[in-house]
Amino acid sequence: MIMKYTEILDTDGNVIPGLYGAGRVYGNDTMGNVVFGKIAGKNAAGK
Repeated sequence: MIMKYTEILDTDGNVIPGLYGAGRVYGNDTMGNVVFGKIAGKNAAGK
């Protein structure tokens, strides 16, 4: 599961530190992928 700030959760629902998701695994949503990629990049960089 991917949370609001694009953090990835483990099977117990805990955030996996330093792991972020960018994009979606279904459909063809280029703009959504760009937006999630930008959010993930900012959070991974700590900004």
